[in-house]
Order: sequence, then C-alpha cells, then structure tokens
Amino acid sequence: MPLLARLPHNVQHMIFELCGDPLPWRYTTVCELARRMNCDPFFDGTLSLDEIHTWSRRRVPTLSQTLDRGQPSEAHGSRLELPVAEVSSEGYILLVVDSQGLRDILRVAELVDSPGFRSEKLRFISGPAESFSGFFVDFKYGLARLIVPPGRQVQVWESEVPPNSQMIIDPAGPSPDLAPHTSLFFAASHFVSIDLEKCDGLTVFSSPHGVLGIHAHTRESPHAMKTYEALRPPQLRQSAVWSYVPLLPNDEVLSLGLRFQCSQGTRWLPSLIIRLQSGQYTIGPWYDPEDGPAEDYTFQVRGRPTLVYGAPTHYSIPRLTVLPQTAVSKDVKTLEAKRPPLLVNPHFSSAPLENIRKVSVFSDGSPGFCRGMLITYTDLTKRVVGECRWGLQPVVVYENPSRLFYYQGQHSAQNVTTSVTPPFEVADVAFESKDFIPPASCHGEGWRSCELRGDLHFWVNARESHLTVHQA
Repeated sequence: MPLLARLPHNVQHMIFELCGDPLPWRYTTVCELARRMNCDPFFDGTLSLDEIHTWSRRRVPTLSQTLDRGQPSEAHGSRLELPVAEVSSEGYILLVVDSQGLRDILRVAELVDSPGFRSEKLRFISGPAESFSGFFVDFKYGLARLIVPPGRQVQVWESEVPPNSQMIIDPAGPSPDLAPHTSLFFAASHFVSIDLEKCDGLTVFSSPHGVLGIHAHTRESPHAMKTYEALRPPQLRQSAVWSYVPLLPNDEVLSLGLRFQCSQGTRWLPSLIIRLQSGQYTIGPWYDPEDGPAEDYTFQVRGRPTLVYGAPTHYSIPRLTVLPQTAVSKDVKTLEAKRPPLLVNPHFSSAPLENIRKVSVFSDGSPGFCRGMLITYTDLTKRVVGECRWGLQPVVVYENPSRLFYYQGQHSAQNVTTSVTPPFEVADVAFESKDFIPPASCHGEGWRSCELRGDLHFWVNARESHLTVHQA
C-alpha cells in the first residue's frame, strides 16, 4: 500500500477503479493531507472574522488594513507574520461553503445580485460586516471553522445575495388570527430558492407530516432522485409521495402558498398550493375536514416568480415566500367531505376526463400497477394525478383515447424471504383508442370501463393507490 503513492496519478486511478475498494482512495487522501501538513506553511490560530480581509482554503489569511497590529494574537504566532491587505477592507463579508466546509472568506464593496443564480454545490453566507461582530474563525492545517456566538445564527443561501423579502408565510406567526407573519428576517438557517422561469416542472415530496422538499426539473437536473436522496431525516423517504407539477412555457403561475389545518390555535400539516392558469395543485397529506378548517395563505403573482422556502425542519417546510411578491391573501375554508379509501395517510388529486388528447401512465415497474397519470388535453394543457416519478418510472402512452378501463383491488407481494406481505391497495388502467384495443385481461374480474367523461379521483400513499371515476 505505501508504494501506491510513488506511482503516476493515471496509474493510481486505474488501480482504484479496477479494485472497487474505497480503502486505497482513503489511504492516498490521508497521505496527501499528511504531506501538506508537513510541507505547507499553514497558519494555526483564531482570528476575529471582521479582521480578516481574504482567505482561501490551504492559504494564509490576509488581514484587514485597518487593524491595530500591536495587539497579541490567539494564534501560535504573532499577527505580524500574516500579510496585510494593500487596500482597505470593504463593507460586506461573503463566506463560500462547499462539501468540505468553509472554502473562502471575501470582503466585497457590494453584494451583486444575479437573478436566477442557484448553485448546486456551493452555499453562501453574506451580509454587512457589522452583522458579523463577535464571530471568529479557527484556522488549522489550512482549513477554517466558523465560530458563531451563542444565541446567534447565520443564514445559508444557495445564491450569493439573499432575496430581499418582506412578507413570508410562517405557520408559527404571532397569532392564528393575523395574516402571515411579516418579517425582514427568516427565522431559519438554510434556504432553498427555485427560479420557476428556468424549470419545466416541479416534483414536490410530501409525507404524513407535510411537504419535505421540492425539486426543480431543468436540463441539468431532469429527474428528482438526487433531491429525494437528500431528504432529511432519511427515514421519512419511505413514506414520501412524489407529486409532479408540469410547468409549460405558456402556463402562468397565478398564486402560490401553503395550506394548513388549523386546530386549537395551531397550524399544522402544511400542503403546497400552486395555482396555474391551467388549474390548481394542492400537494400534501389529506386530512378530515371534521378535524378543523383549512387556512390557505397564498401570494398573488404573475408569470414565473422565484420560490424561496426554508429547508425542512421537524419534517416539513417551515416558511415560504415568492419574489417578486404582490398581495398576500388568507382564506379560511371548510373542505369538501370526500370519502377517502382505506389508505394510511393518503394524498388526493383529481382531473377531468373530457377532451383528452394523450395520457402517459406511470407504473411502479414491478408488478407494474399504475401509480399516476400525466394527462394532456386538446388545448395542450396538462394535469397530473397520483405519483409520477418523472424520468424514473416505466411509462405507457395512449394517444387520442376514447374509453377508460380501470382496475381496483388488492395485491400481495412476495419478498426475498419467500414470505407473503399483507395485501395492499393497487390500481391499474388502460385506455382504448383507434390504435389500441385493451387485452382480454382488462375485461376480467375487478376491471371496469367507462366513457371519458366526469372526473378521475386518485388517492395514493408511498405504496398504495386507489382510483375512482365520478360521473353525473
């Protein structure tokens, strides 16, 4: 193993890829770190953040020009050993964070906003220099660690400049009787921003506790698996439902917000509300209207705003806003008393069955039951029911359908230990058209058929699905 370090880098990589064991990677990484610790002139010590002009990982920090150099340092050496900036320090501090921690400390004259910019790999902490009073940075082995004063917190963004927002939807506002909490400061530490102008769809992850996260479908990130794997806490992934919302180029966003169940002065079970020109999506766990009224808090918008929300805490998104924002409305309503199937924590969606041009049926792969549908209408608008894992599930497309065949029943799966799992609810569909005649199995026990009129109701949780057709 020690002789690996003597080989050329390309030969090392060939060996690592062939052996498939992470141990050689770890060994060479540790050896490289040890070499740098012995050779590179690192600065070890602690400095106040406001006295640092610039710093980058594996580099020596440069001090601000305005400091008094006569004071002793908390480092192993004197501050006189560190370089001093040739220009005066600017009024804003920008910290850049990556997967290894603090990467850069910068002083800038102003924070330049880049509309729509969102980094997948970097996070940013920024603000006026005076707002970081009392913060320290601990340096060791060319690395740095930010020390936050007790009782203080930092806001971590995916862009260099945090959005300038004055109104947020906050379930923990001052009173259930007031409008959404008004604040210039998000009471959270990590935020996610999504420029709806730059994506062609959203996948919203929801669980029995509320909305867990949102993925923006773009050319660079066409499916939502990476966002799914990042959901926290990990044990909630098994109960997460994937809800896809298509965003067509000519489909405007009219309003966006959160729906809460309000009971005894507490707002809980948040669902995401997206009202498009083509229709409204309410994504989240269904709850019984007898448990209390629903409170809808929505921002009225036009076009494609930027969606900003706090990273999920306590199993759901805590706060939300949009930019630019106009009016915000509060609507208390008693939801229609639908009769849900015997599913645990179901999510509900529906779509009209008239004027359908195309249907894409998403299945669970094996055993192949329907999990959701993407319906395209003759006016080219789209509607999604159920769970559609865009780009990840098998899809069957039906063009110009004329009749619906659907199945509702129970299925028992066999696991790897050859034991049979308890039966669970499943649904399946097929559409008849000029080019496709459903097989004989679609006329068997448990199958029904109907004309394409009325509404399709689809209930789904992380494992089960239930489908009904409602016709006048």
